[in-house]
Amino acid sequence: MTRSIRTAISSMKGYVPGFQPDPSENYLKLNSNENPYPPSPRVREALRKTAYEDLRIYPDPLSLDLRQRL
Repeated sequence: MTRSIRTAISSMKGYVPGFQPDPSENYLKLNSNENPYPPSPRVREALRKTAYEDLRIYPDPLSLDLRQRL
């Protein structure tokens, strides 16, 4: 069995991750989903109070706890 790839696909250029803008230009680096500003004091406090173990897993997609509390 031979595989065939459409020409439109095989001629595409691949994604090059990690492209960085020239640091000498006046840009904010946002291309890697980064934020150039630190979190606010309120966010820092909320994170400090959050149980660290809960940060390692995705939340309940049905938000059952939230729905029960509402």
